[in-house]
Amino acid sequence: VSGRRRIATGDYFHADVCGAVHRYHARACRTYHMGEPPAELTAITRILADAFDVLVEAAEVGTPFEQVTARLADYYRDAGVPEGQSFMGGYELGVAFPPDWVGECCWGSGYDHGDACVEAGLVTNVESVYFLAMVDTVVFEASGPRLLSTVPREILTCG
Repeated sequence: VSGRRRIATGDYFHADVCGAVHRYHARACRTYHMGEPPAELTAITRILADAFDVLVEAAEVGTPFEQVTARLADYYRDAGVPEGQSFMGGYELGVAFPPDWVGECCWGSGYDHGDACVEAGLVTNVESVYFLAMVDTVVFEASGPRLLSTVPREILTCG
């Protein structure tokens, strides 16, 4: 939670940054831990990170979003995440102006996607959430999804 308290050894926080990558608006959120992280946070971070690998395997152009989110739900369940405590999904990054920063496409667990499919050229933020959060930006290309951030998908330490 944002506040004025100094971050101390043993604390963790999310750094959520954005910038331009190859002319795309890109967002990356990672968890940082002050000092050596506890095994539980490291394990949760691994679950969040591996969900991006599942996304890259599952979200080929033409694949229905319902199928993509079902694969991700199976992954989280198999990883031991209790039902209803995880989320992976995203929203389109198109040309938008305040107060609406989100494009036309939102996808993820809990959404009714109808018959919407992954389209070539679609760019979305992707949020992988289970207690902690990890965010990246994905470009869905004909050759397969491409993640824009090179920041390691692991718990990062400082302090």
